[in-house]
Amino acid sequence: MGSVFEGISNTTRIAPPDPIGDVSDTQFVQSVNGLHGARVAVYNKGTGAVEAGPFNLQMLWDKGRCKKDGWGDPVVQFDPLAKRWLLTQFAFRFDDSGSPAGPYFECIAVSTTSDATGSYYPYSFRITKKKLPDFPKFGVWPNGYYMSVHLLGRKGKTSQGIIAFDRASMLKGAPARQMIFFVNSDLFGLLPSDLEGSTPPPSGAPNYLVVLRDDNLGDKADKVYLYAFFATWAHPRRSHIDGAAKLATDPMNSFLCRGGFFCIPQKGTGMKLDASAGALGIGAYLMYPLVYRNYGDHESLVFQHTVQVGRTFQAAINWFEVRDPSTTPTLFQQGTYAPDELDRWVGSIAMDSFGDISLAFSTSSKDSYPSIAYTGRSQSDTLGEMPLGDTRIVAGEGSQTGSPRWGDYTALSVDPVDDCTFWYTNEYYPSTSRSGWHTAIASFRLPACSSSPSPSP
Repeated sequence: MGSVFEGISNTTRIAPPDPIGDVSDTQFVQSVNGLHGARVAVYNKGTGAVEAGPFNLQMLWDKGRCKKDGWGDPVVQFDPLAKRWLLTQFAFRFDDSGSPAGPYFECIAVSTTSDATGSYYPYSFRITKKKLPDFPKFGVWPNGYYMSVHLLGRKGKTSQGIIAFDRASMLKGAPARQMIFFVNSDLFGLLPSDLEGSTPPPSGAPNYLVVLRDDNLGDKADKVYLYAFFATWAHPRRSHIDGAAKLATDPMNSFLCRGGFFCIPQKGTGMKLDASAGALGIGAYLMYPLVYRNYGDHESLVFQHTVQVGRTFQAAINWFEVRDPSTTPTLFQQGTYAPDELDRWVGSIAMDSFGDISLAFSTSSKDSYPSIAYTGRSQSDTLGEMPLGDTRIVAGEGSQTGSPRWGDYTALSVDPVDDCTFWYTNEYYPSTSRSGWHTAIASFRLPACSSSPSPSP
């Protein structure tokens, strides 16, 4: 285990926090939901000292909707190719009845240098007029920043939005374009691929999109659908999404909580937590991020979601590795991590330069408080297994009693200095309360890189 230090804690009644963050050569940047939009803090990754914040993300804009009406669902990503930061949240107004009202915007700020405490180029992109772009998830790619959103309309009308933003212009602070594709709600949960490491994909490679589906439109996903988004900025009308490679999976039960929402037990209270993690009660929706790595002799995509195991409800993490998406995609391995009777959910996945994979997540049970843990595997381990077992990051000492909503995502990433140290952020309770959550930021390594030198702060 490496370092563990405190992140942002709750000073309002906001829940859930949706903690997210990423790591650069010298800093860790974290963001959570706040009373008036996302809150952001910058930490020295070597000491855990706060270098800036917590501050409201909308302060990076000086006018417009993003200045007045940012409302959270933050994303933080470090662009490993450009050494820049991307901070984002959605923005909208409320109507007289208190309901979200369009037009809806995505607010994206790109740092002008690698220092997250410095200046930013602020962008405000109008996404839709009438549908709320919920659950935004991003991926860094050489030719763009890619985003997927669940578009939620009134009277239950929904669809999925896939958007590419003009990365090259945004890195210079120049006027930037966006390309928007709308797909049907059967493809809810599409995630864009996010580059990990410093080796880019092959020249001209599309951004990959992955979703889990049941061809019978039931609740038990049985295929990985792999799409390719070709964004051509020189000729935008030639841009298109190709699909879909269909990769059969092992059997899994993604019908969480028997179709409900709240079924994760906690110690000392009858309040049960939301297992869906933003997935509308269905665990087939993939959790952030969809990690891409280019190892030279092969390419890998790794991703995960929550499933039910056993005859009675128990939440577990189901994970996948797809190889060679640009040539002949194959489902290289799949596994479900449930080594005991604990519930494990709201996970995140990452892959280091050795090919080792780590999962990090929340744990809970009727006899234990919600806590933070991780597991992992070496690239030489038996396919589909996570033999490392749980390593506890933070042992929670309280339960959440004010709301069953635990959160939509957490974030696991890899240190760009040594390309093997994992960094993770998630929430926990130091004592039982309605909404007194805290967050932790932790680093750790898996065995293959244990002899590597520590990254320089």
